[in-house]
Amino acid sequence: MRYASTGEVVFLEKQSLFGVATFISIIAYTIGM
Repeated sequence: MRYASTGEVVFLEKQSLFGVATFISIIAYTIGM
């Protein structure tokens, strides 16, 4: 939960390739769960 929230903040702030990678990582983690 906290990690996902942080990822969203980073994505909103940077909106860069790193942010996209973080977003994909969150989705992958959710699916894996």
